[in-house]
Amino acid sequence: MVEVLAIVPARGESKGLLGKNLRALAGHPLIAYSVAAGIQATLVNRVICSTDSEEIAQVAREDGAEVPFMRPAELVQDDSPDIDFFNHVLAELAKTNYSPYKMWVVNDSGTLDPLLTVPGVAEPFNLPRQELPEVWWHIGVLDIVRTDVVTQTNSLSGKTIIPLKVDRAASADIDTLDDFERAEKTMLGVDCVRP
Repeated sequence: MVEVLAIVPARGESKGLLGKNLRALAGHPLIAYSVAAGIQATLVNRVICSTDSEEIAQVAREDGAEVPFMRPAELVQDDSPDIDFFNHVLAELAKTNYSPYKMWVVNDSGTLDPLLTVPGVAEPFNLPRQELPEVWWHIGVLDIVRTDVVTQTNSLSGKTIIPLKVDRAASADIDTLDDFERAEKTMLGVDCVRP
């Protein structure tokens, strides 16, 4: 399955019309129309807003877009070519893209509780991913364990775990048909859009 992205670019400052993206047009911020078009497109899986403005990011989220990361300042200059922010979006989406700090559990009353909390942060799930603690995904590519850990503690990991960091682009955790197809495309050297 190919993932289709709608990327909504929205700089915080616009040289021609100040505050353009948040300016109300017929009662709605201008950016809301771009987000709505992406959401209404039946072939689009995700609507991603690329912005350097926290205010624009908040409005975009309220209208249904994802803002999983902020656009760096060097990519919002008057002479910044569009290709640079597109490459930034694709590179960011290719990273470990499901932060457990943005995951939820359904409690007994049927409402949502955050899966994890961050000390001193009231709503970590509303922060850009870069401001959250770095996490690593266990893909089970290789386990090395001492025999005494297995025999004496009945554990396959023990209490002290050292990571073996692998390049996500060159590894695969195959649990579904989509995972299998992505791994096959990677091995054959075919570009795979899906992160």
